[in-house]
Amino acid sequence: MPGFLATFLVMASSRLDETYNFRPLDARVSTAGQPNEAQLSDAANRGVQVVINLALHDDPRYSLKDEAACVRTAGMEYVHIPVPFAAPSESDLLAFFDAMDEHRHKKVFVHCAANKRVTAFLGLYGVIRQGLAPERAFAPMRSVWESDDVWKTFIERTLRNVGIGALNVRLVEQLSPEDAHRLFGWGENIFDTAHVNLVYRAKDPDDRRFILYDVQNAPASHAAVLTHHARANGKHVLIGGIGGVVTVPSARRCGYAALLVRHATDFLREEWKADFALLFCIDRMVPYYERLEWRKVTCDVLIDQPSGKLRCPFHVMTIPFTSDFKTIETIDLGSPSW
Repeated sequence: MPGFLATFLVMASSRLDETYNFRPLDARVSTAGQPNEAQLSDAANRGVQVVINLALHDDPRYSLKDEAACVRTAGMEYVHIPVPFAAPSESDLLAFFDAMDEHRHKKVFVHCAANKRVTAFLGLYGVIRQGLAPERAFAPMRSVWESDDVWKTFIERTLRNVGIGALNVRLVEQLSPEDAHRLFGWGENIFDTAHVNLVYRAKDPDDRRFILYDVQNAPASHAAVLTHHARANGKHVLIGGIGGVVTVPSARRCGYAALLVRHATDFLREEWKADFALLFCIDRMVPYYERLEWRKVTCDVLIDQPSGKLRCPFHVMTIPFTSDFKTIETIDLGSPSW
């Protein structure tokens, strides 16, 4: 392999999509093994704004002479997180998570020597930060390689530490008093909305709740789902609402809420056939939901209150399920918010 890769870098195509083990994840993120200089130049021409490199710089067989300079000369930002292939660490993984979060609105190219480190780290990012099912998150990795003992142990230990694999998501009609107390009784004003004097939508018998139970079978995270008929973009629509998203303090930063929100969104799309999903959130939560691919509505959203129609004081975010609602231009809920 050492001689092969060094020769490959010299002889390879100048096209980014012909980089060794190239795998596009979506329109924003692409991955590969080590690119040559021409392929990095092509990345810039294709609109890539950030290059994240997880390989080491200390071996000329697997790296360019000065990749940082090459990337910056092409007008892109360079992020280097050197991950020893034989000893990946939690600190390396968290640095990668932070880099992906920081550049979540930019077009990113992530590479290492052979796209092994990258697809493993992105699998963990997908599960822990984006709430993807492990089968989906690790599909790119399985298309590139079968993890060795070191990486298999690292992945399994990381997922075990956050409880992934031993979690249980249930759809329920009502919460037991014990579960309700654990989920909502741990503090005052837990949604940080007490300063807004609003009347909220009454609970409906058809509303449902997704509860994520941890390895001790204790409720750790919650998201309510509902359907609501309203008008948007001049049409009658069926909205799939999400609300009451909360994770108990002891279970935070494990990706539980992201997993649950993804689960709830899929349910609204596939089971309840909503036109789009909608939630309300406060300022500090907007970046969180943007990482989960929610879009902020820029038009005024009208809600009903006893005094009449008001502009919603919260941020309104949506995920479209049909092309008609990729952009929300007008929306009148015809009810209070939830």
